[in-house]
Amino acid sequence: MQTTDQNKAQTSLDTDLLPAIDQNRALTSLDTALLPKHFRIDERTDIDYLDFLVNFASVINFYDNNNVRDNDWQPFLLKDPVFLLASISKMRYPELYAKYQHTCQKLDKLFQKEKKEKKEKKDTKDTEKEIWNTIGLLIEQFIFIFKEVEQWTYYMLNTPRKYDLKKYVLREIKDNYSPYFWALIELRQQLYTSGDIRPTAPKIYNEFGGYDEKVWQQGKNVGPYWKVLGLDEDVTGDEPDNIFLILKKNPNDIYLALTNVGDLLFDFLKQSVNYAKDEFRSERKKRGNFPDTVLLRSFTELLGIYRKQLNGLTKKHLHFYFKDILKQRPLKAIPDQAFISTTLAKGVTDYEVPKGTQFNARIDAQKDPIIFESLVDTGLNSAKISNVYTLSTSQDKDGFTELSLVNVPDTGKIKQDEDGLIQSWATFGGGNPDDKNTSLMGVAFASPMLYLLEGNREVTLTLTFSAPIDLKTFDGAQYFLSTEKDWLEITKKMMD
Repeated sequence: MQTTDQNKAQTSLDTDLLPAIDQNRALTSLDTALLPKHFRIDERTDIDYLDFLVNFASVINFYDNNNVRDNDWQPFLLKDPVFLLASISKMRYPELYAKYQHTCQKLDKLFQKEKKEKKEKKDTKDTEKEIWNTIGLLIEQFIFIFKEVEQWTYYMLNTPRKYDLKKYVLREIKDNYSPYFWALIELRQQLYTSGDIRPTAPKIYNEFGGYDEKVWQQGKNVGPYWKVLGLDEDVTGDEPDNIFLILKKNPNDIYLALTNVGDLLFDFLKQSVNYAKDEFRSERKKRGNFPDTVLLRSFTELLGIYRKQLNGLTKKHLHFYFKDILKQRPLKAIPDQAFISTTLAKGVTDYEVPKGTQFNARIDAQKDPIIFESLVDTGLNSAKISNVYTLSTSQDKDGFTELSLVNVPDTGKIKQDEDGLIQSWATFGGGNPDDKNTSLMGVAFASPMLYLLEGNREVTLTLTFSAPIDLKTFDGAQYFLSTEKDWLEITKKMMD
């Protein structure tokens, strides 16, 4: 068992270890939060359900004839790769890594404290003891992870199903990580024997004797722990006890060697957890080999129907608020409009186009047909436009603007550009002005207040311009009043 201070160090976390804020995610979180599906009542997934069953099975125990606990129900579930992958993917990796980081930070501070005490020539015995206890805590954290991984390999080896994560974990443990495990066990044994840390069990190797021979046990014979951990540079001799006495003089080297192992171990753990999530999606689609676990998986699949209905309540509530409370209705689709040009066949003088007649307008970008439909009954006849005129502006010799009446040629023919689009003609302006067809410009004022049957009335018009103008513009202007039958010119009277 660890001391009380070590347990506190194992469970407490510094605020510096909190995950960094994802700025991009923070910017897009508002848009996501506005979606009804963001507020789900039941956010659990199938992985969560299966992991819950695995954890719940661990507290259901069975006992032997002497009423002694023999085992729990977890093996019944973890024999199925789908349950095992769900359990691996939900492993508390962030929490374990945070504890590891916290322990490393504590050791850094303790080494700084020891250095300061030596410089001030103070007694460092208590600090050294705390350093070794914390190093022991770090080793225990690593061994705990190795125990978890050994459970993975146990169930992987006991099922014939082949999948990528199984191949990856077994290869990495056999080739790379099992030597580290046994080196840590041996180092911990040396610490227990020397009395630097209190042992948790009288015999360290007993609980690991059942580990698989090919995957785990072969790593025990790779070499002595100080060589496996990379502590053999300045070490000479063969006896483990003598070697440890040499290593013990510099605990900082042991700490650095442990952090190298820890970084590799947690990287392997992170990769395994991430791979398990992807592997779960593919394995769950395959046919199961165990009827009991397939039945449980079927129950979780059925719970998905309930979960979907329950999570739909937020969307239904939103629709109820907008439709029934605010009385809002979605806008109807606004169809496109188009003008159709057609010519009657020879010998046909008139034709009736009924409402609902469809016209094909080729295809859109998705190669779907574009269909237009007439909204009203339309009568077509053979009448044609003979002449069309438009007004064009130009400058006279004095710099004044004048209007010319311009004839638009071939208005009865449909013209298309290179892309096949119908060309239009300018309704106002455009064309080449013709001096012979110059038109007069004028402006008219009409109001019921200007009606006059008899008597005299003085009407004053005040014109305001946006910029100064030459009054010569009004030279030669003519003024008229409208009568019942004709226009009455009053230009002479205005001038007088």
